[in-house]
Amino acid sequence: MPAGPQLPAAVSRRNRTRLTWWAVALPTAAFAVFLLLLTFLLTASPASADGPSDAGASGGGAVAQVMRFAWFAMEYLAP
Repeated sequence: MPAGPQLPAAVSRRNRTRLTWWAVALPTAAFAVFLLLLTFLLTASPASADGPSDAGASGGGAVAQVMRFAWFAMEYLAP
């Protein structure tokens, strides 16, 4: 038998690695949420920036609204 390089053995079907559904779904969902928030922040008018404004009952600028939503979501999802 020659001492040269050997060909790799065939990988059996059960030894192959396959991503589970959540390994694809979770990063995809996180990216979608990131794009949604980015779009929301970029399309907000400069007049609605945080600080003194005439927003009245609406409660402030875009960043404040995102922060309020994040706090609401954390309180809602907390056990």
